Amino acid sequence: VHGFQSIIDIPFVCIVALISIFGWRTKTLWNGILSPPEGISVRKLILRQFYAFLVDIPFVIMAVWLMITIFKLPLVVIVLSKAQHRNAGETRSCIAEQFLCFFLEIVAFICFP
Repeated sequence: VHGFQSIIDIPFVCIVALISIFGWRTKTLWNGILSPPEGISVRKLILRQFYAFLVDIPFVIMAVWLMITIFKLPLVVIVLSKAQHRNAGETRSCIAEQFLCFFLEIVAFICFP
């Protein structure tokens, strides 16, 4: 049950990542196109914003990774607290399931932004 809840959360993570990446620089780019600074062409302004966007990508990935970690922490604690009353094999399988879901969310964010 918990695995399906985690896999359903993947689109949420991708949507937040897209909004973060594109929303961050859009306002600056739009204002620069409407009223470009004196002495700077619109083409040069767009290139500057594109390079700034490329620099922002690793920081956005790290921020989303942190968001996923914080978002999933209560679920991991709940699963592990329920697994404490079982044997060690079931506890290990619960930990592995949560780690796999966490890993899939990171991969989905990187591959399908």
